[in-house]
Amino acid sequence: MFLTPAAVLGVWIRGLLSIVIVGAGLWLIYQWYDGLPSAISIRVESEEISKTDLSELPEQNFRMQRLTPVQRLTTWRPGFDRSTTILVCGTLLLMMSIAGRWLHPSLMFLNRKEALPKMPIGESHQLNGRDGSQLHVKTYGSTNLPTIILTHGWVMNHQEWAHLVTRLQDKFRLIAWDLPGLGKSTQPRDGDYRLEKMAEDLRAVVEFSGTKPVTLMGHSIGGMITLTLCRLFPHLLGSRVNKLILVHTTYTNPLRTTAWSTLYTALQKPVIEPLLYLQIAISPFVWLMTWMSYWNGSVHSSTMRNGFSRAASRSKLNFAADFTPYASPAVLARGGLSMLQYDATATLPKINVPVLLIAADKDPLTTAEASEYMRTALPSAKLLTMHPAKHFGMLEYDLQFANAVKEFCKEQSEPLKNVVKELKQRTTIV
Repeated sequence: MFLTPAAVLGVWIRGLLSIVIVGAGLWLIYQWYDGLPSAISIRVESEEISKTDLSELPEQNFRMQRLTPVQRLTTWRPGFDRSTTILVCGTLLLMMSIAGRWLHPSLMFLNRKEALPKMPIGESHQLNGRDGSQLHVKTYGSTNLPTIILTHGWVMNHQEWAHLVTRLQDKFRLIAWDLPGLGKSTQPRDGDYRLEKMAEDLRAVVEFSGTKPVTLMGHSIGGMITLTLCRLFPHLLGSRVNKLILVHTTYTNPLRTTAWSTLYTALQKPVIEPLLYLQIAISPFVWLMTWMSYWNGSVHSSTMRNGFSRAASRSKLNFAADFTPYASPAVLARGGLSMLQYDATATLPKINVPVLLIAADKDPLTTAEASEYMRTALPSAKLLTMHPAKHFGMLEYDLQFANAVKEFCKEQSEPLKNVVKELKQRTTIV
């Protein structure tokens, strides 16, 4: 799961470990095969003798000549011995490398079944980017309803919002789009993945939506793009954009708002940035490593560790992890480099529309403290903190999340009143 620049370390660690697992499995299988008993024919003086092992020959100095190639015996049987142990270990490693997402010990206990909603069909549209790229846009719901524009997180695509669209399409007009190079949107011809460029793309989606004011909602990098749009096009606030919903996101370089911010910030120049550039240079190899990591379950394990609490269902975990192998490593790395230049600190006090902040108490990728800071810096903001939850809290508690969005967009006099009752001890409203 590649969600922030810091995640590049995990991409390489998981990828190289995946190669080691396959290599070790193949080596053990070869060692088992090479150690099987063999029968060969040799000539000692004028007599032909068949021996199972040359070490069994008497110690006399006979002149020996091999007459036939080594022939493996077919009488080997498994047992409690070294040969069987090597075969079992090699087989298990190879099985883990291709089926680990089902066999991983830390994931086998997520057995709670939960039917996932199917993404409604909606209407497909293509918008022309200023660089000649094509932006894929999906619309759901009637044009007469209030409009919410959905910007997904990095690695993901518009289908990230399947749960929300299913629950709210009869109450809102929902517009979901794929960020450049992800989903069905084409890559920019000039290779420009700066957040400023993606904010211009978001502005194009706002213009596409019609003339009515819209609510902008962004998850993770989607929130960063939304705040970048507020910096570049402040005149849209209050006229074309009437509300913001920022989900599990940050206001500055995401390395500074991770659970290990001190370490990641120190590693940015010497380690993280070089790895991102290397990922661009050898993208096909990294893509192969990513697929191997997906097959052996390490992507799922990482997604679980960073995205969900232990109450998560297996179906939702699979839903989030399944996006990872389809995203181009080069695209992800270029976007990661752009995040390192991001800072919206000065923009926050100038945002003059209501903002709903949604955070997770145990999110290691974007800590709850980042949302706390934004709540104090924004002129008009409310904070909903989910717990226990991590970076995919809005998926894990999709019903509560949908209700929070609905209440906020309905402009009730007591926002989120009903949501507090539903979430009970799972969330905190500030």
